[in-house]
Parts: sequence; structure tokens; C-alpha cells
Amino acid sequence: MELRAKNPGTTVKIQVETNTDLTLNSRVFKRIYVCIGELKEGYKATKRERLGLDGAFIKGPYTGQILTVVGIDGNNGIYPIAYAVVEAECKSSWLWFLKNLGDDLDLQPNYNYTFISDRQKNAKGKGNKKARAEGVADSQATETDAGPIQPMNSQSTQEVGSQGRKTTMKASKQAAN
Repeated sequence: MELRAKNPGTTVKIQVETNTDLTLNSRVFKRIYVCIGELKEGYKATKRERLGLDGAFIKGPYTGQILTVVGIDGNNGIYPIAYAVVEAECKSSWLWFLKNLGDDLDLQPNYNYTFISDRQKNAKGKGNKKARAEGVADSQATETDAGPIQPMNSQSTQEVGSQGRKTTMKASKQAAN
């Protein structure tokens, strides 16, 4: 594949199904998972423990869902890690996506990862919650409602990580207004 040739270390997995019309003797696209090699290695180098998950509808003649996972880079910007185009946002799709993600990022069981979701009604369902919990190295996960995010003032201090490191975060002028 061209994507893997131009981006060493890239993972591309495609699932197909046999066409329901047996007279056609063909296969039908089901889902694809992509994790670009450089983005994968960048995430592994920083080992940040927060990942954002989201799904969005694909509309038009070819419908489905796009599932994405992003991290936060050193400048607090969005860092894309992997995406998948799947038939629907369902338990099997999330399991497949998170299993591939766990394999790519070497996510370990019972490690302190935080998965952030927009908690739409589909994400609240038991099936998807369980899929996310089982999908990453068979670890156990819990969901909490963190409430709305508020900008911090210039003197805010927040404890982060299990080592008790402290960091001072300054809110931008725009966020303070």
C-alpha cells in the first residue's frame, strides 16, 4: 500500500465481508483502521496518559462512522493518533478499533490511562462503555462526569500524574474573557 510505503511503521487494517449476493463472488468493504507510523512513535515517546475518543457520522452515498483518537502534544494542542472508518458506532466497532489501538500503542493492562469522550447518548450505552473498557488491553475502566471545563487563572496550580508532580498552568487572555 502507498500509505505504508511513504510512512514506515504505519498500521493499516482493512476488514471485508463476502457479498450477500453470492452470484457476484465479490467482497464488500466493512471497516478500515489507520495509525500513521510517525504519529504512533510520537505518542509512544511522550507517553501522555490522556486520550480523546470520538465518533462522527459519515453522510452521503456511503454512510458509516469515523472513529478517532487524539492526544495532547507538548503545546497543549490536539495530536492525532489513529482513526477508523466503520459501518456503525457499535460495540463490535469500538472493540475492533480499541484492540488495534492498544496493539499499536503498546497499552498495558491496568495502567492509568484516561479516556475522554463527549459522552453523547451512544457513548453512554453499556455496550460502548464496555467496549472501551475491554478494548484496551483488557483493562478495567470507569467513567466519571468531570463537569464543564473552566479556564484557570494565572495562579492556578494543579496536581498531575501519580508521582505528584505539580505544574502551573496559565490561561490565555482569550480564555479569561
